[in-house]
Amino acid sequence: MTPYETLEIKLRDLATKLHGKISVSKVYEMLELTESEIAVFNEVATKLTDEMVLVRQGNKLGDPASFNYVVGKIEVNRRGYAFVIPEDKASWSESIYVNSKDVNGAMTGDKVVVSIKNPKKPAFPGEKKEGVVKSVLVKGSRTFSGVVKWNPIRHGLMVLADDEYWYIEGNADSLDEGLSVICEALEKGEFPEPGVCRIVEVVGNISDPNTGITTILSLHGFVEEFPDDVMKEASMLPQELDEETIQSELKKGRKDIRGLLTVTIDSEDTKDVDDAITIEILDNGNYMLGVHIA
Repeated sequence: MTPYETLEIKLRDLATKLHGKISVSKVYEMLELTESEIAVFNEVATKLTDEMVLVRQGNKLGDPASFNYVVGKIEVNRRGYAFVIPEDKASWSESIYVNSKDVNGAMTGDKVVVSIKNPKKPAFPGEKKEGVVKSVLVKGSRTFSGVVKWNPIRHGLMVLADDEYWYIEGNADSLDEGLSVICEALEKGEFPEPGVCRIVEVVGNISDPNTGITTILSLHGFVEEFPDDVMKEASMLPQELDEETIQSELKKGRKDIRGLLTVTIDSEDTKDVDDAITIEILDNGNYMLGVHIA
């Protein structure tokens, strides 16, 4: 291993145990660093600071919390403000409030670094910790689904997703209203201005019953087509039960009620019929209600 690699391993291990600030010279002593490792210390420390594994300021090294930094996932409200849920619950047990002007372009799901504005003890009961997003460490998912709708206030076609409108990059006039689309968020809007998105896939019109489920599959990366070997095996399965199979099942104690008329309340476009009912008039004049679970 190179001195850079061995030092990185040592500092990452130190980060799991460090709760507070120590001097760089103390780190040299604790880790018994060689001259070749000391020579690359600044380079490795910068890398780990960028990742927020450790933080170095001047001659001090410490965990992010000791320098009033919090790493966590951000949830951005449609009105612009946000909350950051800390990864390290031991250091910060509560969510951090971020004013809309301090979100700095972060989007919901991003892993962010937040600098705490009021690190001292609460000035009054219930005071929320407030922070400023300093950087985005890892971008969250930028894809979402929506429907192309006419916005009467902005006088144009936009994407409506979760009751929030987005501007469409490019020529939106070439689209038809009512299209279900998969989008990539490009820019989060500053309330009340909408954000900007790019349409990456047009799934179909929402008037088509199949569009809803196809949109969900596409959004989550599911492939609709089965592999050839699966299709081949499926084609070998019988479409109807033969008499031998039916008699075998009856001998096991099953009852053949295929002659009963079953009714469901599901619509024509239902993809999964969970249960059905039957009604029979018995010999004594009573009715038997059957509930048949799929």
